[in-house]
Amino acid sequence: IPVAPDVAEYNGRFYMSGNDCPLYVADHPLGPYTLLGDWTDTGEISEGWNGAFDTHIYVDDDNQPYLFWPGRGISGIYGVKLNPNNLCEFMGKPVHLFGFNPMHKWERYGEMNEYPGVAWIEGPWVTKHDGKYYMTFSADKYYMTSYSVNYSVSDSPLGTFVRDFENPVLKCDDLDYADADNPHLYGPGHHSFVEAPN
Repeated sequence: IPVAPDVAEYNGRFYMSGNDCPLYVADHPLGPYTLLGDWTDTGEISEGWNGAFDTHIYVDDDNQPYLFWPGRGISGIYGVKLNPNNLCEFMGKPVHLFGFNPMHKWERYGEMNEYPGVAWIEGPWVTKHDGKYYMTFSADKYYMTSYSVNYSVSDSPLGTFVRDFENPVLKCDDLDYADADNPHLYGPGHHSFVEAPN
């Protein structure tokens, strides 16, 4: 089973991806999942693909599937169109959507975001709303109190994404999170969204 799994519906079937693994497919969201295949035509590491990590499949309104993933560390987020007839296959070279920006303190590494030259950008998720593409992502390490969810906006799935907003949108609100009678938000990060009926 993949670590950090992501499941996307496409043409009535369900596709599961995750860290350091190939793509799986099932007829039901709860499986059973079978191996579909390895990622192909991914290009070189220098072009952005450093293996499957925090992968996220997004299917746009025109039924075009995309894959998003972090390049690990300060690399930021990448995206690519997938072959509609074979979701394992990249269509073209990956697009670098954005990297770590040390001016955004919330992206910096450290319990108090104190390291301006180090970051870990991960967990991309795309949601479309009112014609805009919202790329949410996590910054810092999952075990740090500074782990947070941030967002950027674009007019198209592969950018340009702009993130000069009031980030983060989710973060630890109190370091005294262990009080069971007064629980606090701790370590919000690698996340997803669900669209409700309204």
